[in-house]
Amino acid sequence: MRLSVILNLQERVSFWASPTKHCYIDRLPVEVLESIAVLACTDNGSTGCSLSRVSKDMRAATRAGRFTSVAISSRTPEQLASFLACFIAERGRVAGGYSTPRVRHLFLASAKRTSKNDDPKAHPAELKSYQESVSSLMDLVAADLYSLLVFHEGGFYYDFPLPDIGLLGYPLLEQLALFGSPLGFPPVPPGREVDGMLTESTDDNPVPPSLPRLTHLQLTRTTGFGLGMRVNQWAREAPGITHVFLCNIDYHDRFPSVRSGLRNILNLNGPNLWNDLQVLIVQPTSAPGFLSSTATNRKAYQCFMESLEDLHETAVRGWALLPVMKRSTGRKEFEKAARKEWLAWQRGGPGCWSVHKSYYSP
Repeated sequence: MRLSVILNLQERVSFWASPTKHCYIDRLPVEVLESIAVLACTDNGSTGCSLSRVSKDMRAATRAGRFTSVAISSRTPEQLASFLACFIAERGRVAGGYSTPRVRHLFLASAKRTSKNDDPKAHPAELKSYQESVSSLMDLVAADLYSLLVFHEGGFYYDFPLPDIGLLGYPLLEQLALFGSPLGFPPVPPGREVDGMLTESTDDNPVPPSLPRLTHLQLTRTTGFGLGMRVNQWAREAPGITHVFLCNIDYHDRFPSVRSGLRNILNLNGPNLWNDLQVLIVQPTSAPGFLSSTATNRKAYQCFMESLEDLHETAVRGWALLPVMKRSTGRKEFEKAARKEWLAWQRGGPGCWSVHKSYYSP
């Protein structure tokens, strides 16, 4: 809303002639001022933090916007604990008429242990405290998230494993990227699982999908964990998917079920179809080294690649098959890729979806 619309002619003259006097922006209704602040604070929070130093009124107006986008990526338990304490405190300071701060976009990287002891069980209290903080944070933000990127390297003794945050509800989540362990994703809603077995919904017992608004899904297997890419289950729990990226998949990552799910989706003949699917990108890992593998493993990898190439040529839906990723890719490279993807989200760039058309099947 333009300032000239709010102020009459005499007020506008007075405002510009005496700029050192009381600012007329303080006269805006609370809901208008807060809406302006929220629209301005779409970056990593730096704009909101800067505006909060202007005045008490501006601090109150920008309180909700300051937490729109949050990156907990220094990989230290202290950063998570400090942010959680700050977030809870700021939610408690909300003045009358203002909205409660909500996190809409979150980058969460698992923390490293601060102990020098090589034994991961040496300090269980530290791990327990960290996981409780993660759980408390996700309990506060999960229901409000629009996008979530998680880098989880819990496969090394010096990394803290994250709790299964995927078991929570994410009714508004539209974009999800997982680097590492699936952490309980995709969540299975109550009523879908009976005696440990997944069941389909029926007309008599309808069970809504757990991720009804999810459209963009990126799953990356890292060196620490083999990510379970359960395509059929993802299709069931997130039926509105339009973009899927399966990165660094390997022949032993439950590939028969992955292949079956891909074939059903790409050939439009399966029970769990992504009817709105527009982009599917798959990047396999490279062949195992000759000295570090057996003849059986090398044969299995050859069959794995032949299956992907055959599906790439015969699929009804077009999809992209990228060149293989080096098997020697290390955890630092994956962490760098996760941070690069988050930066692309912040800038509104295409990120991992920017793939040359030559990689798509005809």
